[in-house]
Amino acid sequence: MSTITIVIVTLLFSAFFSGIEIAFISSNRLKLELDKSSDSFISKTIAIFSRDESNFIASMLIGNNIALVIFSISMTKLLDPFLNEVISSSFLL
Repeated sequence: MSTITIVIVTLLFSAFFSGIEIAFISSNRLKLELDKSSDSFISKTIAIFSRDESNFIASMLIGNNIALVIFSISMTKLLDPFLNEVISSSFLL
């Protein structure tokens, strides 16, 4: 996979994990409890995630950190030739 593709995919993963975390934290707890009583697929999924909130938030944070580390490594590989050229030039002096 190319470095640019990895950068874009990891940036999307980071946005996904951050969005899920914020949506879960800012959700209305009363509405979640009322939705759990219905027998829909969404209510069962919400019940699974809200059963152990701390593990869910920890999983989102770990996923976001992994995505950001891979993003940083890929950006370093992508920008390294350019930055070496800029740093070694006399432009900075």
